[in-house]
Amino acid sequence: MSEQADKIAGLDKRLALVEQKLDLILTNHLAHMQDSIEGIQRSFKWGVGIVFAQLVGVIIALALML
Repeated sequence: MSEQADKIAGLDKRLALVEQKLDLILTNHLAHMQDSIEGIQRSFKWGVGIVFAQLVGVIIALALML
């Protein structure tokens, strides 16, 4: 029985470590990833806006030439 109790205690310790690491990933790493994704989305929206503004500028320039 002592050997089985030692195995259970070892598994309990390993499970506690897994829970701790999972909590660290959820609270820390995912927040950083979300910030990075939001920064990429913000940059993409700026890029699309600049391209759209240039397109409007070209259309206006062509319309004035006619």
